[in-house]
Amino acid sequence: MDKHACNIEHSNIIDRSCIYTEFPLLVTSFPYAAMEGLISSLWLDKTSRNEAEWKLFCAEFPRRHQAIHHLLQKDVFTEHSYRRPRGYAGDADLIDIIYDMNPAGSEGVGKSIFSYLIRTRAPQAVRERRKIASDFISKTIQSRRESARICSIASGHARELEPIFNSPTSNGCNTFQFDAHDQDNKSLLKILKKFGNVNIQTRQQSVVEWIKGRSLNEKYDLIYSLGLFDYLEKRVAIALVRSAWKSVAPNGKLVIANFIGNFIDIAYMEACMNWWLIYRTSDEMEALLKEVNRNEIDKINIFKDSLSMVTYVEIIKRDTCEL
Repeated sequence: MDKHACNIEHSNIIDRSCIYTEFPLLVTSFPYAAMEGLISSLWLDKTSRNEAEWKLFCAEFPRRHQAIHHLLQKDVFTEHSYRRPRGYAGDADLIDIIYDMNPAGSEGVGKSIFSYLIRTRAPQAVRERRKIASDFISKTIQSRRESARICSIASGHARELEPIFNSPTSNGCNTFQFDAHDQDNKSLLKILKKFGNVNIQTRQQSVVEWIKGRSLNEKYDLIYSLGLFDYLEKRVAIALVRSAWKSVAPNGKLVIANFIGNFIDIAYMEACMNWWLIYRTSDEMEALLKEVNRNEIDKINIFKDSLSMVTYVEIIKRDTCEL
């Protein structure tokens, strides 16, 4: 390897003008430095273009940089996201890859690419998001004298239930009723296969069906949605919050999460993984509550994760006697 490549590895000095041409050579010997250089260069390309120009750049990237695209596809994380085997971005199998941090399916240099990417801030935030959801579930169960009723909208594989079931003091689902709602029946079948159907119910249901009020007859102590709002336009997100809020029981809570667009990995996700999210600030998240009856709200908590990557909104409903 030449002196220039060594400098990249040991001092992180990246020659942006040649990273796209040198990446195929660099990534085999200095994968972490090459990935860092690629992601940084993509971020600079993104921030120097308007939205239309950037979307065109991303659409043309696999063709214009075929050697890079081919190497990146050896990483199971990038390949699964780009291929969209279930027909949509961010499917539950992709989230499982993030949770499990298992490079199975990656080939050669793909394992090194996977090792770098899976430890970047966005996957870290996804894993922390799972823990935060588990904590909400656990606290809801502990706070209810009777069986707690919990609902996940766009549940995926509901892997946040694992700590509940794996707890030494767990009695399975005997202390709560869990309803998993998702548009993808494959995800729902995996939930039943993993956790059984004792007090776990699944419902194949789209966002539109939620908004139309198909679940309004149910009342839950906790309704939460982890990754769904990252894909919803504002008007749809507002309508879903309004509808979900109607299904929250007195003293119950609604919890929603959304990524904040403040990290350079976004450019790689869009250009190389075909993974596009809708990012929101804390103020933009609070704006999604505009159609919620404020007289029914006891408290609103808005907070970020430890990495300041994801914003969470927790809305607690008043007791019936206070309305």
